[in-house]
Amino acid sequence: GTENSVAIATADVEGNGTMSCSYTIKATLTGTNNMYTAFTGMTTKSAGQLVLAVDGTEYDFFNTSFPKTITGTLSGLKEGNPKNIMASFKVVNKSSIDQSNLAGTDLTITFTVESLNCSIVG
Repeated sequence: GTENSVAIATADVEGNGTMSCSYTIKATLTGTNNMYTAFTGMTTKSAGQLVLAVDGTEYDFFNTSFPKTITGTLSGLKEGNPKNIMASFKVVNKSSIDQSNLAGTDLTITFTVESLNCSIVG
C-alpha cells in the first residue's frame, strides 16, 4: 500500500558545533474515529492493522491509546542541516480483512510539540 509521510516538527540550529535535541510530542486523535474503532476491534494483529510511525518508531492501533506521548532524540544537528520529525500511517496485512466498514471514515491525528531541548555535544 501507499505510505504518506508528513513532517510534524523541524529542528534547526545556528552557530558552531554539533547539537543533539530531545523532544516530546503529543499525538491526539481528532475527528471521526470509526476507523480507529474498527481496527482496535480486531482479535489478532495479523488480521490487519493501522500503524502510526513517528520518527521511525511504529505504534500500532492495537496497543496505542490516545492521547499518546512520544519522546525521542534528534542527533547530529548542525547549522544549515535541519532535521524533520516525520509521521506516517500504513495499513499492515489489509488484504485478508473486510474493509467495507472503513469506507468513508476519517482518522485525524493532531501532533503538538510539547518540548524540544537541544544541547551542544561537540
